Amino acid sequence: MFSDRQLPHARYELLIENKRTGLNYNRAIKAGGIIAAVVIITCLTAYISWKSLKSFHDREFVKKLWELNLNNSDSVEWLKQRAELYGLAVKQYLDSNQSHTFTAVPPVITNKSPSSNIKAKTFRLVCYYSLPNSGIGGDLMPEEINPSLCTHINIAFAQITNGSLQPVNSTILGLYNRVVALKSGNPSLKVLLSIAGNSEPGSFSTLTATHANRKQFIKDVLAVLVQCKLDGLDFDWEFPAWQSDKKERVHFTQLLMELRDELNRRHSNLLVSVAVASPKPIIDDSYDVPQMVEYVDYVNVMTYDYHFYVWYLPMTGFNAPLYKHSDDIGYFATLNTNWTVSYWESKGMPKEKIVVGLPTYGHSFTLVNDANHGVSAPASGFGLLGSKGFVSYPQTCQFVAAEAATVFDRDSRAPYAYKNTQWISYDDERSLAYKAEYVASGGYGGAMIWALNMDDFKSECSNSGQNWFPLITKVKNVLEDDQL
Repeated sequence: MFSDRQLPHARYELLIENKRTGLNYNRAIKAGGIIAAVVIITCLTAYISWKSLKSFHDREFVKKLWELNLNNSDSVEWLKQRAELYGLAVKQYLDSNQSHTFTAVPPVITNKSPSSNIKAKTFRLVCYYSLPNSGIGGDLMPEEINPSLCTHINIAFAQITNGSLQPVNSTILGLYNRVVALKSGNPSLKVLLSIAGNSEPGSFSTLTATHANRKQFIKDVLAVLVQCKLDGLDFDWEFPAWQSDKKERVHFTQLLMELRDELNRRHSNLLVSVAVASPKPIIDDSYDVPQMVEYVDYVNVMTYDYHFYVWYLPMTGFNAPLYKHSDDIGYFATLNTNWTVSYWESKGMPKEKIVVGLPTYGHSFTLVNDANHGVSAPASGFGLLGSKGFVSYPQTCQFVAAEAATVFDRDSRAPYAYKNTQWISYDDERSLAYKAEYVASGGYGGAMIWALNMDDFKSECSNSGQNWFPLITKVKNVLEDDQL
C-alpha cells in the first residue's frame, strides 16, 4: 500500500476541535445496540443492492447513466454522472478477481528538484469557470472574477455534437470575449477553452475515430481559439476507453499528437491540458500516460468525488480527502489525493505536469440514524442541501451557521458537518491550506480548482463583506508562500 507521505509541521494549523465525552454507561450500551442494528440492516440492504447491480451488464449500466440527458446545460447533472462513474469504477474493481492489496510505487526521480520549482514560482492555479445559466453555483459574471486570483481560467464547457465542435453562437462568443478581457487587468493570465464530452456515439468517440474527423476538429477549434484570442484547449473527456471501445484510448492519443503537431507548426504558444480521472481502473484503461507526456503541457487530476451518495454504497465519506482515513483498507485506501497523485507519478507523469484538483464544493447525505453521524455512517440518500448532493461553499457556510456540528478529521485532513439527519463532506480554508502546502512542498505543477462558481464569490460567509473567493484565495496565498 502507498505510504502516506505526511507533511512536515503544517504552518497553517488551526485550533484542534474539542472532543465531546460520551454518554453514561447504560445509555452507551443502548445506543450501541441501536447503532449495531442499523448497521446490520444497512449492510444487508447494501449487499442486496450490490448483488442486484450484478444483474446489469456494466456496459448497459453506463449507457443508462449517459441517457440521463448528459448533453444538456445542467452542469450539476454532468458532475453527478462523473461521480456515478467514479463509483462504478469502485464497484467494478471490488467485483473483479484482482487483488485489493496495493504495493508501494518507487518515487519518480526527476532532474529538477521540488525546491527549485517552488522558488521559481512556476506553480499553476487553474480555475474552472462555468458560464452563467449553466446550473452550477449561481450566475457568476466574468467581470466579478478577480483577474489576479488564478494563473489560468478554463471556460467550461464547449460541447461535442455529432462528432464535431458544437457551433458557437454570438452570445457564447461574447461571454468568451468577456473572460478574455480579464487579461487587461492581468496580462499574464491564461484563458483556455475546456471541451466536454463522453464516450457515447456522436461525442468524442466519433470525433476521434478517423484521421479526417480529428483533422476537421482541430481546424474548427483552432479557429475559435484564434478568433477569441484564447490561450489554449483543455479536454474533459470522461472517459476514453473505459467501459467501451478500447480503441478510444488510442484515438485520444492520436488526437493529442495531431493537435500538438499542428500547434508546433502554426500556434506554438497555445497550451493543451487534459482533465483526468482519479480511480485506478479508469486511469489504467483510459490513458497512455507515457504518450500523453509528450503532447500535453499538464494534466488536471480530478482528485475529488471519491465519496458521495450512491445506492450501492449507501454510506458517508469524504469528497476529497488528502490522505486515507484510518478505517480505509484495500481498494478504499486508494480513494484519496495522495494515493492518486502518487499513482499518476508511477505511471510516468512528471511532477511538474501534475496539477492537483481541489474542490470548492462538497457532497451532502441524509443519514439513516442521526445518532450515527461519523465517517462511513449509513445513508439513505442525497442530503436536502444542494442539488443532487452537490453543495456549494456558501451553502455549507449557511448549514454550519445554523448550529451544525463540525469535525476535522486528522487522518484525512478533511472536515465534515452534521445536524439531525443531514451530513456534509466539504472543504474549508484549513483543509485546502493542507492540500496547497502538499502541492507546493511536493514540487507539483500546481493546483486546479473546480470551480470559481462554487466558492463564496458574493462574500456570504463573511460578516465583513470583503472576503470574496476565500477558498481560492487561501490556496493562492499558500502556493505563493516563500517559506514552503
